[in-house]
Amino acid sequence: METAANIDIIFDTPGLGWHLISKGSAKLLFAGTVLGIDGHGVLRLLQSAHPNLEVIIALVQKFKGHFGIIYQDERKIVALTDCIASYPVFYRSFDHVFKMATSAIPLGIDCTIDKSQAKAIMLSGYTVGRGTVFQEISSLGHGEVFFKNEDQKNHIISNYYKYSPWREPYQLDRDHLKKKLVDVTMRSIKRVVEQASNRQIAVPLSAGRDSRLVVSALKYLGATNVTCYSYGPRGNFEGEVAKKISEKLGFDWVFVEVTPKIQQNFWKTQKPEEFASRSNDFMAAPVFHDLFVTDSLLKKRVIFEDTLIVNGNSGDFITGNHIPMDLVAVNSSCSENNVDDLLNSMLQKHYSMWVSLRNDKNLCSIKRLLMSQLETIGGMDGDKSLVALHEYLEMTNRQTKWVIKRQKIYDFFSLSWALPMWDVDFMSFWERVPLQHKLQQNLFVEMLQEQNWGGVWRGIPGNEAR
Repeated sequence: METAANIDIIFDTPGLGWHLISKGSAKLLFAGTVLGIDGHGVLRLLQSAHPNLEVIIALVQKFKGHFGIIYQDERKIVALTDCIASYPVFYRSFDHVFKMATSAIPLGIDCTIDKSQAKAIMLSGYTVGRGTVFQEISSLGHGEVFFKNEDQKNHIISNYYKYSPWREPYQLDRDHLKKKLVDVTMRSIKRVVEQASNRQIAVPLSAGRDSRLVVSALKYLGATNVTCYSYGPRGNFEGEVAKKISEKLGFDWVFVEVTPKIQQNFWKTQKPEEFASRSNDFMAAPVFHDLFVTDSLLKKRVIFEDTLIVNGNSGDFITGNHIPMDLVAVNSSCSENNVDDLLNSMLQKHYSMWVSLRNDKNLCSIKRLLMSQLETIGGMDGDKSLVALHEYLEMTNRQTKWVIKRQKIYDFFSLSWALPMWDVDFMSFWERVPLQHKLQQNLFVEMLQEQNWGGVWRGIPGNEAR
């Protein structure tokens, strides 16, 4: 039987971005940012909180920002992931001991490869659901609370937030929807300004909508200490558009040249290998594409140790640009009769990285993993549409494990970061936007064009003009 005594939290080998704070018998592993509260404040809140799950959930539902938390005192153990699990929490049970850690690496002893998850990683770059490449190691999902107090026989894992694009849609006309979108967008960018607190804000700027939204809204809100940067071969389309946007907004713009030779020389250094090792979570392949650029910007003193990095990913997903049209054509509730439409759409879009492994046997193995994940949310028992379930599966697998893993680069260099397009209120808004307003981001694009923040949404081309 599980007791508080046999839950072992590994405090001495924290993962990237995590640090330990102690006060008396209380210990806190903390990563990221809870707006308005530093790590010591989080510790005090949890220390004074009654050892009751409902109390803890009511407390953390007020937290804004992106963070990870593991807390232990004499009365309770609490572990938390934010709305996108940007700082994963890992656990395993063996020899009658439940182990928990902020890094998967110290848990990876005497483990057995999960062949189905290994196939998923090879074909997509990431695992499915809570699983890792090892059968024994799992992770908390997004918006989850692990809780154990001294009176409980067993721990509880519960959601305080779950991304649910099947929620009851807004019954609003398009103009009122756009107004709500303006409000929630501005609220998410204001939180960036609050988090920066007069520090330099650095934005990786491309020709896409998401990063343009970040810089134009920052300009509209009066932010001044903003530096934009782009990278790639000299004269590339993304960089040229980003330069025009920066000039129009009056923000500094820096270009980092990246060529095969420059990359080759960087890969001869120890940093890529060190980063791959430290960011290994047994759930997703490492994401390197900003590693050289961030290292270069720090060395050239374009950005600094206290700079806040603000990138726009993944606004294109959350605002509807990844909705598959084959499922829109069906657009019915998931059932045993049409679940294959959903699974085949997922496999076609996301599981083709290693073409030689894309055979029926391997794809069936991944289908079973996806089906198991659907069962945890009652995917075929309610009125969840195929489109909504596709969004959920992509968000909880590709987005939270692989796309957001880009942030580990900033953690590697001890830089703080913000993701306004993954603000919990922004996500909650889009969960309830009717499908016809999300297709190909039509509501989002129309709002941006009408607002024209910073004057950069008309006359300066975007990715569609590439």
